[in-house]
Amino acid sequence: MSFVSSSVGFPGLSVKSVPVSGDLLLIADSAAGNALKQITVGTLPFAPAGGAAFVNVTSATQAMAINTRYFVNYTGGQCVLTLPTVASTTQNSFVEIIGGAANTVGFQIAQLATQLVLFLAGTTTTGTGGSLTSPGPYDSIMLMCTQNSGFTTWTVTEVCSQGGFAGV
Repeated sequence: MSFVSSSVGFPGLSVKSVPVSGDLLLIADSAAGNALKQITVGTLPFAPAGGAAFVNVTSATQAMAINTRYFVNYTGGQCVLTLPTVASTTQNSFVEIIGGAANTVGFQIAQLATQLVLFLAGTTTTGTGGSLTSPGPYDSIMLMCTQNSGFTTWTVTEVCSQGGFAGV
């Protein structure tokens, strides 16, 4: 058995640090006598999840999109981020919000019609009257869509806050 140093690389091939689901890989199929075969990254049973987009928020409001991380750097008061539309959301979609140093008063997560958020302290009011509010800077929260049939339920899966999020 021989090993190839990663500093040597493979002649004629480029290096890619973050594969996407459509990329092709060359594998040696042990069940077929190590015959070389190609497979797409997205068909692997352990394929990495698609990369999340990052948005630097510097305005008072931000409409969110699924599978996106938001870094809140708005300096003019509390920033309001609205959950993605029901039509664009599927089960297991996520959003993550991280409060930056410039955002000294926290942020609020607003809901659209037929949406609600489940969190440690309870459940928000369903629809546009419901929201979840961060008490201060550096708070972070991740929400995952756990149900999407007629209404959309977002569940808090991760939270980091010194004062605790408040739901309405």
